[in-house]
Amino acid sequence: MITLFENKSECCGCSACSAVCPKNAITMTADEKGFLYPSVDESKCVECGMCKGVCPVQNDFSAEKYTQKTYALKNADEKERKSSSSGGVFIELARAALNKGGVVYGAAFTEDLKVRHIRATTAEELERLKTSKYVQSDMNNIYRLVKADLVSGIPVLFSGTGCQVQGLKKFLKKPYTNLFCVDLACHGVPSQKVFDDYLSRMEKKYKSKAVSVNFRGKAIKNQILDILIHFENGKVYSAINTHDSYYTFFSNGYMLRESCYECKFASCQRTGDISIADFWGIEKAAPEFADRKGISLLITNTLKGEQLFSEVSSAFRVLETPFELSTKQQALNYPCKKHPKYTRFWEIYLSKGFDACAKKLYSMPKLRYFVKRVNLKLKKILKIQ
Repeated sequence: MITLFENKSECCGCSACSAVCPKNAITMTADEKGFLYPSVDESKCVECGMCKGVCPVQNDFSAEKYTQKTYALKNADEKERKSSSSGGVFIELARAALNKGGVVYGAAFTEDLKVRHIRATTAEELERLKTSKYVQSDMNNIYRLVKADLVSGIPVLFSGTGCQVQGLKKFLKKPYTNLFCVDLACHGVPSQKVFDDYLSRMEKKYKSKAVSVNFRGKAIKNQILDILIHFENGKVYSAINTHDSYYTFFSNGYMLRESCYECKFASCQRTGDISIADFWGIEKAAPEFADRKGISLLITNTLKGEQLFSEVSSAFRVLETPFELSTKQQALNYPCKKHPKYTRFWEIYLSKGFDACAKKLYSMPKLRYFVKRVNLKLKKILKIQ
């Protein structure tokens, strides 16, 4: 039987191997941490090697030669900007695809708050693709659906992490003129299982079922990034990122997938025609453009990407920015680093669950939060004067 990987760091969970298998011998199954890995049915496997050939991690990757350009963007529709992650770029790209008679693929929450890639063909379905999901999405049978659309001549906009985009390209084996890929600057991905356990903890606290989650809510008055959870009983949980255990474990590298810590796509060499991210560092790259309502960084990586952006640019306030100053964030330069307590987190989690991790490893930085809020209020007062 073929061995797909020696170490778990060699598998990003994109599912390209499962999709390409001509005998349907590979299924994606969750390990004890909740991350999906390919499992091979020996009775079906013919050792053709196609699965190894499409792996985005174990095969070489080289970006298309093109002079990349970087832009700072704000959606001109303030309501759209408020309801989107950062500057509201993705939704305009997606609408352009639908207006051409195309389809859009991206990560969405299901009704039971699982993160899955879906095929969107309506404006209502596009709404489910907005906002960030800090959970690895289950690709299921998406690559095969994408190929069927492309072969039928339907324009396809596919969005995903760098490894998911490259997994799709390796699966397709050849370029398609009707395929447009948007990769997301990715910090790394936690598992659905850990997220489910976190939600269970919050549901016990609020004594109600969670009905929606927004990792990039903008409900706090001064627009600090926060997490919002709405519950069936009408209650709402809202916290800035450093005041939430899940957010803290995610951002500080406690609980990401093994491959994320060695990610070769955490680089300015991108897999998509367009890359989108939060514009961290806008204050230095373009201080006159900065505000606290969310600003997107868009990178055009191919001529196709530049042409796609030109079709939607009128929907934004746009500022072209210096490439070197615009791409200094971690996800565009190097993988997230493991937290020193990474091993301890998983020891506690596997024996006692997320609640125990939160109680033993997380503490709310009250002093830092207080200082930050005071500084913001002082800046606001000085600005008024």
